[in-house]
Amino acid sequence: MASDQEKFEKQERAKRLKAARETAGISGPKGVVSASDGQINENVYKGHESGRNGFSVSDGRVYADLFDVSLEWLYLGEGSPTKSKPIARKAKGETEVKELLRQIEGLPEAAIEPLWGLVTFYLPKGDDQSEDSPSRDQSEPASLHRV
Repeated sequence: MASDQEKFEKQERAKRLKAARETAGISGPKGVVSASDGQINENVYKGHESGRNGFSVSDGRVYADLFDVSLEWLYLGEGSPTKSKPIARKAKGETEVKELLRQIEGLPEAAIEPLWGLVTFYLPKGDDQSEDSPSRDQSEPASLHRV
């Protein structure tokens, strides 16, 4: 027989599962079956979402992918429900770097140009700098003291 702690964890997982489904805009267990192209059994899913049956890490991974949430949050309740999106490759060039900067939540658009100027300061000369970007010499502050 399951302990009170195990029952509690199963119910909490079920709540997170339902919240993830609703946030993903999928209506009910039939919607889950449809969204998974029939890979998820409706009755099995109903048991998981109701908390009647627990689900495995393997099932959790399938649900996390389908609902676009982090497995850690869905299964363990840790961290944020939002999946951290890994950078597929390194950003190269002004356009890609600025686009990456625009993904920083809360960073105002007015900060993009100054940050690009700072980035170009650290790049080796000739590395995809735009013509209007400051060169290394122009970015350094002038010395105010004479020796």
